[in-house]
Amino acid sequence: MDAKRRYSITLDDDPVMHKIIAQMTGVSSLPFTCPDKLLARAASFDPIGIFVDIHLDVGVSGLDYLARFRAAWPYTTILVVTDDPTQELIGEALALGANDFVRKPLQRAELIARLSARVQELKQRRDREQFCIGKVTFDKNLRRLRCGDKDAYLGGLEARLFEALAPSFGMHIAKDELRGVLWGSTAVSANALDRQISGLRRALREIGADFSVHSAYGGGVCFQRLTAVA
Repeated sequence: MDAKRRYSITLDDDPVMHKIIAQMTGVSSLPFTCPDKLLARAASFDPIGIFVDIHLDVGVSGLDYLARFRAAWPYTTILVVTDDPTQELIGEALALGANDFVRKPLQRAELIARLSARVQELKQRRDREQFCIGKVTFDKNLRRLRCGDKDAYLGGLEARLFEALAPSFGMHIAKDELRGVLWGSTAVSANALDRQISGLRRALREIGADFSVHSAYGGGVCFQRLTAVA
């Protein structure tokens, strides 16, 4: 596993667990004992994987935070670490957003195998669901535009419009064709497409994208690079 500039996060009340995981994986691991403190800093982290202990402290369960971890890191591997043999508990963890689990005491071969497999699966999923145009990354699953540290979330029709325009960057697509993509044979008002164009254009402007939606009078619609202002 490539350790360059990569790290994991370990959420465990055992102060040495992150050291064990780092030693086994060859990737440094940031230690946390409080899930709320980890969530508060989630936006600043991009870990290769997150190891979550189920039994964190008296009255605190890692299960209660899995859904929020998954929302914060949709393409990051989450491995549950537990010494609890209960299959129902493991099933609940997977249902809540964990990708896999490892049992204590940790075994190096198993840990690396499970982490590597899940990392590869999520990478393939991300490649299917994301693509970049200029400085903008579009996540099809989340309908999210991202440019630098700024995000914008599109409505369903705006997202479909983005996907329709993306493959033909700079080439105009007829409005009638776009209406067919967005609404099929359903009759819509004359300005229905214009509203979706305006919404998409606004979202791109909010995140500081280096392109926008160009609508030619009497013609079609396309993505067009913004001209730099001297």
